[in-house]
Amino acid sequence: MKLFHLEDVFITGIVAESVNITRINLPAMFNTPRDLQPCNFKKLLSSHGHTPPDMRRHWMWLKRKKFECTNATEEDVDKTD
Repeated sequence: MKLFHLEDVFITGIVAESVNITRINLPAMFNTPRDLQPCNFKKLLSSHGHTPPDMRRHWMWLKRKKFECTNATEEDVDKTD
């Protein structure tokens, strides 16, 4: 059996196809980095490509800061860091 670096490719691709599971698009899931501004988090389910130091920095920032989101748009989420 081949090693798959991305297990979601195996589960949602190969396995799902072999058992005829219908897949749906989830617009909040990205396979590329997205802008990690706090107001964008409410529109993100997942985003790939962020380094561990970046994720830790953003997590610490979220824990310490208070912020108010008023104008976060889909275009804001579509931007990358």
